[in-house]
Amino acid sequence: MRNKYKKLIFLIWIAATPGALYSQVGISNQDPKGVLDLRTDGANNTTGLVIPRIQDVANLKNADGDEAIEATIAYDISDECMKYKGANAWSDCMLDNQSVNRVTGSILNIGNDLKMMKASAGNWFTVAIGKNDQALYVSGYGTEYRTALGRVSLINSFTLVKADTPIADASAGYTHGLAAAENGKVFAWGNNTSGRTGVGVITSYTTVPTELPNWVVSSYGRAVRVEAGYLNSLILSEQGKVYSMGDASLTGMNTQYAVPTLISTLPSSTVFTEISLSQTTAGAIDSTSSTVYVWGNNIYGQLGTGSGATITATPQAVTFPKTIGQLAMGIYNSAAVSTDQKTLYVWGLNTVNGIGGVGNTTSPTALNIPGFDSASDVIYDIAVDRFYSGGIMVATSAGVYVAGNNPYRRLGAGSTDAAITNLTKINSSRMYAGTVIKDVSLGFFQSVMISGDNTQNTENSYSAYGSGGLEGYRELGAINSGGPSYVPTLITY
Repeated sequence: MRNKYKKLIFLIWIAATPGALYSQVGISNQDPKGVLDLRTDGANNTTGLVIPRIQDVANLKNADGDEAIEATIAYDISDECMKYKGANAWSDCMLDNQSVNRVTGSILNIGNDLKMMKASAGNWFTVAIGKNDQALYVSGYGTEYRTALGRVSLINSFTLVKADTPIADASAGYTHGLAAAENGKVFAWGNNTSGRTGVGVITSYTTVPTELPNWVVSSYGRAVRVEAGYLNSLILSEQGKVYSMGDASLTGMNTQYAVPTLISTLPSSTVFTEISLSQTTAGAIDSTSSTVYVWGNNIYGQLGTGSGATITATPQAVTFPKTIGQLAMGIYNSAAVSTDQKTLYVWGLNTVNGIGGVGNTTSPTALNIPGFDSASDVIYDIAVDRFYSGGIMVATSAGVYVAGNNPYRRLGAGSTDAAITNLTKINSSRMYAGTVIKDVSLGFFQSVMISGDNTQNTENSYSAYGSGGLEGYRELGAINSGGPSYVPTLITY
């Protein structure tokens, strides 16, 4: 009875003094200095404040069940960081020491050799992942927001555009870009008129790197590869499933999607290990066999199915003599490398010299690489022209070889010829001594080459070199200030 009496007195006091509800509250102290004061005195205190924890802060609701209001804070379990709700959206991760170090490290390195772990050359712009900070960098022509800075102005040098989340993969398309973070989330920016950025709506532009709201890691798994094409995009999950968004002609299902959608026409039991996408073609590697599935435009035999056709909307199986580890689908010609890194296969149209002198072929054909010793040498990487015309780059332990159309000297062979007919080895005299290129990317008017890890001389590890490029577009940053570069030239911040 006494407890009930005390509760009644307390309720009467609250009702009679409504102003008390707005007084300051102190926890573990008797002189609060704010509306809520959690100060604790004493060196032996071991308690702390635990804020709301949720798998994805976008799903956080207020007490009324409505969307969280501005100034709400919470801990995002997926990203392992704190975030706050702004006027229109949740923030990115609040910077911790690691994030701050990534940003300040980038600033302090201005003018120095830009170390890259990966680069992707697109149409009039290039995206790169920094080796030391795993941040996202972009350089090039900003129309249609392809440079990810929320404006359409020219970006004269490689500029940091996203540093709050470590990036694992990135791709530059025709007028849009994609990036996959280490935590498995996907970010997109640029032209979105076909829904190609996958943000859930079909709008004119996605102006800055925006997280795909429908790509839920707990449901889809982590995104491990992304491919930005012309009017569409592809995502490969860690479970080996392929998702598509954008224009109907290349989704693999003859339907347009504004969100990542599983390609149901691919074999459901197959685990895929690699994807590739160009302006008109797409493909995915079956991890357990020598089969590659391809779809898209096949008028020149660039799908490798053995015959030409206008459009193949449904994925078709192409069988190779060996299992395949790398795939590069192009606008006119395509290429693949065996898992043992010894054999290069090419197919498609050769009137533009894109497949190194083999001749037109509608089926995968082994191409001899001059000076390549199959007993001791290996193929590290391949790239083909995805948007403009025919072209190929092959990075091997014996050097980098190129062939195809050579606008603005993008192939870096030192030649002013409009095209290079046969596979030609690049002169590496302007590279660091001992450089071995292990990553290549071929864009509209530019190419990028990245050296591998060199434990003997760390100076030339992960250095990036560019060739070609337009002076007024700066796809390769500062090295285009005087026009195209005829040979591979070191890229700096």
